[in-house]
Amino acid sequence: MQQDIDALQHKIRVLPTHQHGDIGPPLRQKKQQLHQHLASLQQQQQQTWQHFVYCAEHILQLSEGRTAAETVHKSSRLLGHLQLLAPTQQDSNVAAQQKFKTVYKAVLALRVLDRLLAQGMLHDPYIVQHAVVRAKNRQQGLSSLDVPDCPFRQQVQLPLVMAIILQDMGLLHPVVQAILQRAPNPDTDPARALDANARQQLQQASLKASVAFLQYGMQPPIPRGADPELAATTQHHQRIERIALWLTQAQDPTHSVGQLLKVPQAYASVVLPGRQRFVYEALPKVALMLRAGVRQGLY
Repeated sequence: MQQDIDALQHKIRVLPTHQHGDIGPPLRQKKQQLHQHLASLQQQQQQTWQHFVYCAEHILQLSEGRTAAETVHKSSRLLGHLQLLAPTQQDSNVAAQQKFKTVYKAVLALRVLDRLLAQGMLHDPYIVQHAVVRAKNRQQGLSSLDVPDCPFRQQVQLPLVMAIILQDMGLLHPVVQAILQRAPNPDTDPARALDANARQQLQQASLKASVAFLQYGMQPPIPRGADPELAATTQHHQRIERIALWLTQAQDPTHSVGQLLKVPQAYASVVLPGRQRFVYEALPKVALMLRAGVRQGLY
């Protein structure tokens, strides 16, 4: 559409003035169509962002309690339900596990975050400064449920859950799906275990797709009367940058923040593998697998 407008504007520049009459009406029509298309696209982006935030907040609400003990209890119960509800015999088990895996990973990441902070093992300045505010609220008997605008909830927990969701959304990109389908035998299961080269290609393509969707596929509604350019520099813009950074850091085995995304991914790949190789008896061996990954420098 923009190309059509550019072509018509070029004709106006090169043609004599008396020939501009036939160009004006279609040019105005194309500009109006473009304006309507951009308005519709912006509305879709805003609706997508609202749904995205709702999903992240709902996961957080389901897994968070008013005390540390209640939080662990709610999270454990949620994780157990997800594992037990995922069918293991029917043909639909792959789809069910993929749906549950996102929530499972998000809850695990939240609890790993709490554990690292409690043991003083996480030294990221951005996270620590917000955790200090949460600690002060707790001293006053207030949980993040009592303080919806708590910086730790808004700038650490929610972005972490959003990053987990985006990890799985990147897997839906056509380039990633092409990697999954690529095999000499067209009947090869796309949920098969990948070799090292294919896995690296998949991770890079998925990361690129996730970040692109984060940056261009969504945007928050702009308050009425607000300057759109100023709105882009607010809390939302900072949150977007933080999520993109964490998605990238998840590829680095030496980065502690990135491991908040990578370790739950590895754990959930056994509990809810999303493929036909699910073996219930292998679940107790997950910890051994993670320890082996540490020795290999993966985590």
